[in-house]
Amino acid sequence: MRAILPDWLEPANPFDFWISIDVKGPREAHEIGLTALFADPNIDLVLCTLLAPGNADFPEFGELLRHLRRTYDKPVAVVIYGGEAEQRWTADLEGADVPIFKTTRAGVRALSLMVDATM
Repeated sequence: MRAILPDWLEPANPFDFWISIDVKGPREAHEIGLTALFADPNIDLVLCTLLAPGNADFPEFGELLRHLRRTYDKPVAVVIYGGEAEQRWTADLEGADVPIFKTTRAGVRALSLMVDATM
């Protein structure tokens, strides 16, 4: 996480790497930021709340999330908030076993129900 944040910003939970898009670019910010979350053995599930304006877009978005989902096999819910890339990102995740929700509340609820069902 530290690799994509400015020196003055400490990584925390929730991990907000939005500023990293300006520092490292959208692909590297998302790749490093999301990989850090998925790879962390102390994180059991991932709620991705993503903003999708043009400056956050990169062509490999769907490929990245598909790779993370396959590699780490952690429950994940994605919320994509409007912007130029929202429709493309949603289409890129079609059939990827990555549910997309309209609100953070809906994503949290889905993850909560999944946890309840597996305990």
